[in-house]
Amino acid sequence: MKYIALILVKNTASLCIFILHNQSMSTLNAVLDMIQPQSLPLGVSDSPQCKVCFEKGKAALRNYHGQLGVLLTAYDCFKQSSESYSYMGMALLLGVASYTQQGYDRTGLSQAVGWLDRAKALPHDGLQLGLIEAQLRACFDQFEKAHRILDRLPECLEVKMLRHNLLTQELREAEAKGLFLELVKTVQPEQQQDLTISMAWVYLKLNEFTKGLELLRQNLEKNPQDPWLNHTLSLFYFQLGDLKKTKIHNDKTLKSERFPVALALQRELHKIQTLALKQVLFRTGLSALIVTLGLRIVASIAIG
Repeated sequence: MKYIALILVKNTASLCIFILHNQSMSTLNAVLDMIQPQSLPLGVSDSPQCKVCFEKGKAALRNYHGQLGVLLTAYDCFKQSSESYSYMGMALLLGVASYTQQGYDRTGLSQAVGWLDRAKALPHDGLQLGLIEAQLRACFDQFEKAHRILDRLPECLEVKMLRHNLLTQELREAEAKGLFLELVKTVQPEQQQDLTISMAWVYLKLNEFTKGLELLRQNLEKNPQDPWLNHTLSLFYFQLGDLKKTKIHNDKTLKSERFPVALALQRELHKIQTLALKQVLFRTGLSALIVTLGLRIVASIAIG
């Protein structure tokens, strides 16, 4: 899923991989506090209008990159749907919020499964429930079970899109690329972008940078200011050690959206710049005191 971002940070010894996700235990706790069962549409049956509200909540979550406000927007949409749709919405919210730097928090996922079980006990939208169940299985690293759930669902665009997402998480490059080439010809521009970024993550994780950069640049020509495309490009260039291009795309990202992951990359760039300045000063034979003074002078110039 595009809610997970890898920031590759270089130090003097090796390339360290840090998983910086826009979720933490504090986010999960905030969502748990936010959910008030009594405020959900208890007793409200499914209707076309209820489904519209549910779909709006899902659409909001697709644009989530760490902003708590997006979760609040989705929650408000789910509260305006039916009882079963709202329960499925709570499962989606908790699935997103359960991701931490160490992986998915099992307590949060268990809560998500509990809400999905509530929806199962009611008349419900079988397709949407199956899609959410498959996503949660993937969160538990149960990819085989997730694929089996999708096999039982009607063949449709949503199923194929989620199938592609699962394949990218599993790093099944050949199968993911084949489905990508099939889907990208028919889906809407926003979905094309989701597919592109999802496919790019495969190339990033497999260190196939040329393929990933080519894919991202093609899409960036159509959406030059898109923050998530620019952020993904910044990660590619960061791993390649091109800090100049990393900063260019990081700046473009933050100009549009201040994603927590993009802010984390900005901090890493600043650390590297500071470290490089220290190394230059030390190589000239200056003492630690002079280095400190030099950094203060640089800082004062930058502020001025």
